[in-house]
Amino acid sequence: MKFSKKHFVVGLIGNLLVCALGLTGIIMLMLENSNLAETMKYFTTLSNILVTLCAFVNLILYAVSISKKKNYVKEFFQVMKLISVVAVAITFTIVMVYLAPNNSTNFDLFAGSQLFLHVITPIAAVFSFIFLEYQTKIRFRFFYFPVFFALAYGAFYISYAFLAPAGTAIDWYGFIFEAGARVAPADLTKFTLGSFLLFLGESLGGGLVFGFVFWLLNKIMNLIFIGYTVAPEVEEGSPAEAQEPVSEEKEEPVFEEKPVEEAKEEAPEEVKEEASDEPEAKEEKEPGIAEKLPAKPASSEKPKTKRNVNYNPNKYKDGVRVYHISRSKFMSKYWQVKLAGGEKAIKIFPTQAEAITYAKELVRKQGGSIRIHSMKGQLRK
Repeated sequence: MKFSKKHFVVGLIGNLLVCALGLTGIIMLMLENSNLAETMKYFTTLSNILVTLCAFVNLILYAVSISKKKNYVKEFFQVMKLISVVAVAITFTIVMVYLAPNNSTNFDLFAGSQLFLHVITPIAAVFSFIFLEYQTKIRFRFFYFPVFFALAYGAFYISYAFLAPAGTAIDWYGFIFEAGARVAPADLTKFTLGSFLLFLGESLGGGLVFGFVFWLLNKIMNLIFIGYTVAPEVEEGSPAEAQEPVSEEKEEPVFEEKPVEEAKEEAPEEVKEEASDEPEAKEEKEPGIAEKLPAKPASSEKPKTKRNVNYNPNKYKDGVRVYHISRSKFMSKYWQVKLAGGEKAIKIFPTQAEAITYAKELVRKQGGSIRIHSMKGQLRK
């Protein structure tokens, strides 16, 4: 893939924004709570830490890619970013759809750090992933991976009920029992089944749906800004490079045909000079010898020239090369340099100006002329 600096600068800005907002919310949460271990139990805190960490890693990768002019943002890191973005999107949705409308406590879901954790960071992460971080393609098989993060948290939430010390509140969300209440052993079955169904629905309804929607939107942005401007043939780097040496090696010897014609004119002079040392009378008696001798070296050189270069007098108009600059048939956004009568392009360029510069260099070294075609194929020059 042809490296585009502006696309990676956009991705760098997006990750920098998410990383800054995520760190702001996490630092504010640490300052507001003295018991940090207690806050780590919540899905909101874990999802925000994950998205901030992924943004920080991708921020470094984007910076390295810009400095090295090569894409170091691999698919694995983008899949992790998709998982983290879906996690904070689930947080945002649950707060807006369920917790905020049914909030019967005095806890403010949109005050201080909660505003960043519940609203600002999730919105920034989703926007950045879809519209700013489309430089690396994510294959379809990975769109459902966010489901595993929600299921893993559900497993942790249910397992805590059996591993928590005595007197510890296990249903801290209050989904099934009163918030903060210690569940009796007899109620663990009800708690386990209810929590399992709750997180199963959350993972499938949230993780699966959000994963597919975000993957699809990111894919569309990738096709618009990357897929339509960089042809797949150029991504491997083989077509333009492979055709250039082959065509040049076959075409360079065409200029050897002029010496063949010059040999016809020069050879008689050499014969005459050798014959001039002999008596003039002998020269008069055999006037046809000087004419017959040059024909042998001339005829002996012709097959040699044809055997080496497969000479076709109609191909380059007796050795005069004409380089045509036009749109490529296979890569419509690119420009090709092609010899008149040739089957393959000598080289392909992203812009017409680069193709013209290359053709002028060929004319300077090997001779010939240039013909430039318009975008519609009409001859301009």
